[in-house]
Amino acid sequence: PEGSKVQSMFSGIAGRYDLLNHVLSGGVDFYWWWRMAKASGAKPGLRFLDVAAGTGDSSLALAKRGAEVVSTDFTHAMLRLGPAKFAKKRLDRLIFASADADAQKLPFVDACFDGLTICYGIRNVERREAAYAEFLRVLKPGGKLTILEFSTPVVPGLRALYTWYSLKVLPRIGGWLSGDRSAYDYLPESIRMFPKQQDLAAELEAAGFRQVKWTNLTGGIVALHTGVKTDISTEEMMRAISDQSPFPLVWEEVPAKEERVFKTILPSFGETVEMFLSADQIDVVQDRKTLFVCEISDCPEGSKTGLVACCVEWLKRFRETSTELFR
Repeated sequence: PEGSKVQSMFSGIAGRYDLLNHVLSGGVDFYWWWRMAKASGAKPGLRFLDVAAGTGDSSLALAKRGAEVVSTDFTHAMLRLGPAKFAKKRLDRLIFASADADAQKLPFVDACFDGLTICYGIRNVERREAAYAEFLRVLKPGGKLTILEFSTPVVPGLRALYTWYSLKVLPRIGGWLSGDRSAYDYLPESIRMFPKQQDLAAELEAAGFRQVKWTNLTGGIVALHTGVKTDISTEEMMRAISDQSPFPLVWEEVPAKEERVFKTILPSFGETVEMFLSADQIDVVQDRKTLFVCEISDCPEGSKTGLVACCVEWLKRFRETSTELFR
């Protein structure tokens, strides 16, 4: 739908929006918020952007985990209800209500958020591909996108029941409580037209997100989708490094704490390579589970015989110095 129509529709139901969510979901929405916040990786020290935050329940769920949250929405009538809720929960010190923001044109600088969430909002975005591009722009490298959205039930019996409920019951109750039947006629239709789980995942991958996954909640009535901004995949980075080497390179993934990793570095590499593997740095890298070990084969006698880099961001740094190393 056009942006102005979305704004008008949500402005009309803002005052009863929370009540309607709780009633129409049977109270399960509280569980969905909790699962979203957990999946997002929110924790103290991280800054999140909550797009389409509505009246702020999603922002509250993130702040309860200690994250700093910028709460923003396209509809001012929804957004203005959040601050009082944040203060009541004594979480207003962690949540900052931003000016109205369109997901397709976010008013934030590049690479400024550790995580970005959007709950029940991407379905209402007119051009999703534009929103995905904006999400990638404002996320830091390694930043995580978390989408919570109504989806397609995967349990046959539940699917039939949910279809009946969303078409016959939900519009009547929603219209009666909100005074706007059209908004709750729109809801099931927008869900019906929205991509299925695997199709939305494909959209995210096509947009440039990596490590894309989804989890069905309550039988698929809603689904959690996550993706990571890596700028370039690990495989692409390894290939780029290999292309710069005059020697054949063989990559291997090994556990980050495995001692033999450190033995692959010869003193001849010096600080240039060792900076990628010093013990204190291993503890602060984004992905602590895997190191990428590159063995150089068929080297002339006396040449360097092994080198190591870990994680995509470190591989990027390594790529910048690899040309010099291979001279």
